[in-house]
Amino acid sequence: VCSDLDVDDCDDCAVGVDGFGPLPDQDVNKDGPDRDGDGLCNLGDTDDDGDGVTDEADNCPLHVNPDQADGNDNGIGDVCDPAEDLCLSVRSSNGRTVMFCL
Repeated sequence: VCSDLDVDDCDDCAVGVDGFGPLPDQDVNKDGPDRDGDGLCNLGDTDDDGDGVTDEADNCPLHVNPDQADGNDNGIGDVCDPAEDLCLSVRSSNGRTVMFCL
């Protein structure tokens, strides 16, 4: 039995129009989660992260990045690029500077 466990009004186990799954594939717009909470289930939502850039054009479609920043020009938005490191330099009490990267 399929249900809406996360109460987002989307069918948590429907799989679109491929004919598989426990429920009939009658409404693709009600399939999958609603990641951005806009009332549109992901399979029927053209902007899954709600940043104003359609998934087709978004260089990071599941993370909000309206500016589409891509500092290393690899086609993956900075906010979801695993190659991007967040580094902070911290000066210790003895005057040494230490770099921490996440």
